[in-house]
Amino acid sequence: MEENNVLLAQNKLIILYLLESIQLPFSVARLQEFAIDTVHMDYFQLSKYIAELIDSNYIDKLQENNLSYYAITAEGSKALALLKDLIPSGVRENIDEYVGTNRKKVESELDVTADFYSSSNNDYIVRCKMAEGSHIIMEINLSVSDKRFANTICNNWKLNVSSIYNKILSTLCDDSGHSNSSADNDSD
Repeated sequence: MEENNVLLAQNKLIILYLLESIQLPFSVARLQEFAIDTVHMDYFQLSKYIAELIDSNYIDKLQENNLSYYAITAEGSKALALLKDLIPSGVRENIDEYVGTNRKKVESELDVTADFYSSSNNDYIVRCKMAEGSHIIMEINLSVSDKRFANTICNNWKLNVSSIYNKILSTLCDDSGHSNSSADNDSD
């Protein structure tokens, strides 16, 4: 029984170590691929560990158009820092190698993101982001009253991000017709 508890703790730490090392939200599919191929964890074990890590507030589950992504929380990072040595060094090396090999793939999947979550005000907060690597080019947060609208905004962001970005940028940078506004403000 004690051996099972050690294995359980180790496997949870392995998931935390991966998420800490990759430093990006990680899709369910990628997490499953990693777990099965790299540390020989089966789907059911992985699902159980993820649920327990979420319940413990060690990882966050982010939703993006019916896809789930996971990211380590500050509490998860603290726990990992204290217990990282329980992960065998060979396993940590395998994870580091996996991260080195797959980081660019994960980054490219996250260059344009849109997700939403239910807020405490009975509405939905939609987060749309366009990034180049770790550099955020544009990020918008919107509050909408309906889940259908939230989903539509996410889909439209992903399909039209370039034109949306250009329209917003040109609107924000356009000072035609507003040349007197600073003078008007100075006279108040």
